[in-house]
Amino acid sequence: MKFISQILMTCLFSIAIAQHKETIWIGGDNGAISFNGDSAISFFRTENSKFSRTSASICDQEGSLLFYSNGFNVFNRNFALMENGDSLSIGEYIEFNYGLMPTPDGAVIVPMPGDSNRYYLFYMDLNWIFTQLGYFLFPTHLFYSVIDLSLDGGNGAIVDGLKDISILNDTLTQAGMQVIRHGNGRDWWLVCHEYGNNNYYKFLIDDLGIHGPDSQLAGIRYWLVNAGVSSSMRFNSGGDLFIHQSRDSNIVELHDFDRCTGLFSNYRTFKVNDPWVPLRGVSVSPQGTYLYISSNYTEILQFNLDAIDIYQSRTVVGLDDGILNPFPAKYFLHRLGPDGRIYISSYDENFSLHVINNPDIGGIGCNFEQRGFPLVNGTTWRGGVPNIPNFSLGALSGSSCDTITSIPEMESVFTYGVYPNPCFNSAQLSISGATEKAEIFLYNTFGQLLYKTTTFPSNNSIHAQLPMRDLVAGIYLVKVSMGEK
Repeated sequence: MKFISQILMTCLFSIAIAQHKETIWIGGDNGAISFNGDSAISFFRTENSKFSRTSASICDQEGSLLFYSNGFNVFNRNFALMENGDSLSIGEYIEFNYGLMPTPDGAVIVPMPGDSNRYYLFYMDLNWIFTQLGYFLFPTHLFYSVIDLSLDGGNGAIVDGLKDISILNDTLTQAGMQVIRHGNGRDWWLVCHEYGNNNYYKFLIDDLGIHGPDSQLAGIRYWLVNAGVSSSMRFNSGGDLFIHQSRDSNIVELHDFDRCTGLFSNYRTFKVNDPWVPLRGVSVSPQGTYLYISSNYTEILQFNLDAIDIYQSRTVVGLDDGILNPFPAKYFLHRLGPDGRIYISSYDENFSLHVINNPDIGGIGCNFEQRGFPLVNGTTWRGGVPNIPNFSLGALSGSSCDTITSIPEMESVFTYGVYPNPCFNSAQLSISGATEKAEIFLYNTFGQLLYKTTTFPSNNSIHAQLPMRDLVAGIYLVKVSMGEK
């Protein structure tokens, strides 16, 4: 393991307290769910927008709704279109005129570290891409907008000039994105996947801004059908396990995840070998023992992650009973609720959600219930489940990982950070507020120059990769000289 240190590095910690930011879910036509402890109720959402597979929402610490989005529009706490919240950039998909986005986990809301009034809304577009099977819609950009809740009398608004900011221009899979809290309990990691290969993109979100993308090659290639809407990604509740399942290959991938460094490791996999049973959605029980998968729209499978042979632990815990509601059940995407139950959506519009009531119990004792959560009259749910980070996840106990670096004031003030720290193979130096070229030097503790590069800012930011692969484990120093001498 290699370490990077900067002058005056300080280690700060924050501990997450119990929060209720996940307590309101939005979906379908006028559909909404409110969680309160072990109970959940369905209620009628008064605006008439439509939600499909893309849904993101956030509440305050008391559980009151702040705002939400279907990936195309942003709505405030009063169920009204937010100021400047209309018509997010969704690419060529706008030609369908649906007024929503259909990408599972295609949007997510992240509190801005260090600013209690501001939030990032991350989202993807869809554009026509030529593949070996012809033209298909895939995301080609990752955007963000900044919401400031102090605007519009406390109802919030997207900040002028901070709407539809692109941070990634590449073809991505339609698995959307996942966000997990950093090991310091304060910052965040965002993960998405590039189309056509096995590359994961990762961003670090801290009080200095958005850093990245960083890349890590891990696992199988995702392309064509396996890059579509049914190849779900999920973190477990503890944030130390990342799951990615491929639809038609029927391969389930497991990666350990280091919340301090943002790195995947200990890759292992198993395959659901049943004949032609495409996988459709995935979730993990609260205690992390059991993995649940939607198979071929008609089965709910349970696997024991502690088993020596995970596939051989396969148990069918749910079977479609064939009753229409008003369309077939078509078990699709999963989301663990704040009440400890797992909720499963239908691919098509339905009047209820399916529920695993006791997901920490093995076998049929998990108590899967088809149509187990009926929605209030006049509301429906279709396709997706909300993409909401686990806000209850705090700092890693006993960990020294941190991303804040203190630097002395200079005549030309800018901020910078190096991540991951500790690192392996390479590290990224990110500089915000940069308006001139930067000379970057990497030294060992003996003062020997190991690496030097010159780079120029783009959009007042600089991102430079520091090669570390051939260096021995130790402490290294980074020097940055800005502007002309």
